[in-house]
Amino acid sequence: MTSYKVNEAAAALGVSSPTVRRWSRLFASQLSGSATPGPGVERLFSDDDLRVLAFVRDRSAVGLTGEAILAELPTATLPDLASVLGGDKDLTPGDSLPALPDSPLTAFLGRLDSHTGETAKAQVQIADSLDRLTTAVDLAGQVAALKGEVEGLRRQVETLTQEVADLRRRKGIFWG
Repeated sequence: MTSYKVNEAAAALGVSSPTVRRWSRLFASQLSGSATPGPGVERLFSDDDLRVLAFVRDRSAVGLTGEAILAELPTATLPDLASVLGGDKDLTPGDSLPALPDSPLTAFLGRLDSHTGETAKAQVQIADSLDRLTTAVDLAGQVAALKGEVEGLRRQVETLTQEVADLRRRKGIFWG
C-alpha cells in the first residue's frame, strides 16, 4: 500500500494542500489514523484515504455540505484508485464540455463556468485563510499556556527570594 504526503494527495486530487488538511480534519472518522495524526506528526494518506477524499471532492463539487457528505460516506461507493490517480476519470465540474450551438443555454453555461472558476479560487483562498487562522489560534493557545508557565515561575522565584531573605535574617546575614 502506498502512502501519500499532503502535497502528493492534493496533487492527485486536484485541490490545494490546505483543502486536504481541512478535509482530513472534517472527515477524520472516515480516514486512517495516519491521515489524522496528533500534533507535530506528518499526515500520510493511504490509497483508501485518497478514495474517500476523492469522494469528498466530487460531492463538494456538486454543492453538498460537509455534514451531508459525512452522512453519505458510510454507504458510499468510492471511486476506484486508478481514476483518483488520473486513469479513466469521470467528468467533473472543472472539465471542458463539448461545444454547444449558440443559444441562451450556451451563454448561461459560459457565465456559469466563469463563476465556477471564480468560486473555486475563492474556496481555495478561504481554505488557506482558515488554515492560517487555525494555526494562529493554536499559537495563541500556546502563548497563553507559556504565559501561565512564566507567571508560575515568577511566583516560584519570588517565593525562593523571600525564603533566602528569611534565612539570611535568621542567620544574621543582611543584604549590603
